[in-house]
Amino acid sequence: FCMALRTDGTVRVVDESNMGIANAEHWKDVISIDASHNHAIGLCLDGSVVSVGNNNCGQCEVSHWTEMQAIGVNNQVTVGVKKDGTVILTGKEQAIIRGEKEGEAGEKIIGEGWTDIVQIEVASNYVYGLQKDGTVLCINFGGDMYEEEAEEFRAAASNWEPIARLCDCSNLQPNVVGITKSGKIVAGIGFIEHVTEPYLSEWSD
Repeated sequence: FCMALRTDGTVRVVDESNMGIANAEHWKDVISIDASHNHAIGLCLDGSVVSVGNNNCGQCEVSHWTEMQAIGVNNQVTVGVKKDGTVILTGKEQAIIRGEKEGEAGEKIIGEGWTDIVQIEVASNYVYGLQKDGTVLCINFGGDMYEEEAEEFRAAASNWEPIARLCDCSNLQPNVVGITKSGKIVAGIGFIEHVTEPYLSEWSD
């Protein structure tokens, strides 16, 4: 399926998936959308979140979310950033996140320093968070087998200059790159070191 957000806050959908994604055309006052291959969510002007599609892991259980400022998804997980900078997650029953707490409605609240978050990217088994001061965080929700790569990314990102925005590169490893406040592009392990460093290091502004 394919989705597009219109300037009037409505959504257009081309859907041949038979998963009910076309129901998103009933949404109103939407300011941001994100989608996996089997579900989609929309962030509304009033801070609420709407969803359509496959809910086999509870990834669409967002109707009670309020005061949200950012959203992100992968195939079995939906993540949201509240206006106070905290991050919540729903879906994928087997998701294991260190330091998580449980919210009033059963959603998982990511802890361990995840405060003042202004942007998130969700890719593969990882959530990447951008803090207000430009620091980038990474946490895995797939269990111990993914923790080594998450730790390597955190180590690389700790040396970055302040980041202004994260960009999803889900078909590459790692899954995000950062645009610094000075206009440079940086990436974490593997990808930039072995493939793109000769090119991205020359990009600016």
